[in-house]
Parts: sequence; structure tokens; C-alpha cells
Amino acid sequence: MKLSYNTNGFARFSIEETVETLGRLGYEGVEIARTHRVDELNKQDRGKLLKLIKSVGLQVASIQGGNPYLDEKFAKARIDLAVELECPVVSLGCGRLIMDESKRESIWVEVRDAFRELSKYAAQKGVIPVIEPEPPVFLAGERGQVCERLIGRSEDAERMFREVGVDNLGLLIDIGHVYVMEENVLSVIEKFGKKIVHVHMEDIVDRMHFHFLPGTGMVDFEGVVRALAKIGYKKFLSIELEAHVWDPKKAALESIQYMDSLLYKLGLK
Repeated sequence: MKLSYNTNGFARFSIEETVETLGRLGYEGVEIARTHRVDELNKQDRGKLLKLIKSVGLQVASIQGGNPYLDEKFAKARIDLAVELECPVVSLGCGRLIMDESKRESIWVEVRDAFRELSKYAAQKGVIPVIEPEPPVFLAGERGQVCERLIGRSEDAERMFREVGVDNLGLLIDIGHVYVMEENVLSVIEKFGKKIVHVHMEDIVDRMHFHFLPGTGMVDFEGVVRALAKIGYKKFLSIELEAHVWDPKKAALESIQYMDSLLYKLGLK
């Protein structure tokens, strides 16, 4: 397994400085979040970026294609970007936010059809699109509202795979999200097996949806990594710490020290 870092933690830095930092720290991959609109660069500048990424020993592990939820135009632009940056995976996210439960099924049909179209588009480009279950979100305001995501739990992902009915749609499993949703992370990993093509790693405290540094919360990272090894997972473990934007270099350094130590301990590095 290889380690990458999500650039949403480096939202205050340019993509170039972020890439150089991650390479210097010893990461093998970079995950490009929507915070870095690399798709808006011209072709020549995208080529320069790929050259820089390779020069510091990185690969593009994944590209975020949700904006922040389903936006087909944005998703296609990011799939095209993945081709240029030699990236195998684009995340389509959780579909949509459910602000009115009575509209869930109509939104489901809309998202399902969009995922099917985007999966076919990605297949033509040699890219694997993935969906990512996410916990509910609290929307502040006069009254405040807790809203579910369309795809929030493993059973939602199972249903979406079944109804989309294409072979190349995969799963991005965010380990912290599984803990927040009170699912058994080891069982979820075993259930999806080869469908898992990308993994987000962060720690969780008290089931709160806040991304803590690995090793500082309740997540059993050794158990998680062993379970991933058991299903033959050899791709990227991507650290996602978007809340640590004020000192991302420190967060990235401490994360790779913890995760490298664990991978060495388990004979996976």
C-alpha cells in the first residue's frame, strides 16, 4: 500500500507548493481536491504540473470530481484532467444532499442516471469513477438543519452499484466516515472487497465528523490495514485532513510518520 495526501488540507497553498512539500515529506501520491482547480489550467500548464509531480516522486492518486455534490460538467472536466495527469481514479462523491426527505427517491433516480452516464464516459477514457458514502451534515442558519447525504451508508452504496449496473464504478471508502456512521469498518471492507479502489484515512473522536490526525482518536488503523491487505488492496491510502489548513505541513509530516511506522510494522512497506 502507498500513502498519498489530499490537497484540501493545503487549500491556502498553490498546487505546485503542495506537490513539492508532499514529495519532500516522502509521500508517494497526491490526491487533487476541488480546492485546486487544476482543470482550469491550460494544456501546457497541466503538462508542466505533471512533470513537477513526477520529478518529486509522486503520482496523482485520485482527483475529486464532486463540486461539492454531483455536477456533471465539473465531473467530466475532472475525468478529462485525470487522463492528462495519468490518474486512474476520479471521485464522484455522495451524489446529493437531502434537504427534503420526500424528494429522496426522485433525487436518487437523477443521481443514479448521472452516475451511469459518467461511468460510461470515464470508461471511454480509461478512468475509474468512485462513489464515497458521507455522514450527515449540519447546515447553520436561523433554525439549523441536519441533512442526510444521498449515499451515507454501505447499503446505499450497494444499492447504487446494483442500479447503475456498470462494471467500472468503484467505491472510495473513507474509514472515518464508516466510524461516524457506526458501521463495522472491518465488515464493510470485507463486503466490498475488490470494489474498493481508493481509501481515505483520518482519525475520529466520539463519532464526530471531524478529521483528526491518524493515531489520535478511536480508529483501529492496524485492524483496518490488515483487513485491506486481506482483500488484496495495494493501492493508495490517502490522508484527508481538510480541517488542518492552518498548519498542513505539520499535519502531513505527523501523518506519514504514523502511517509509515504502521505499514513497516505489518510488513507492507
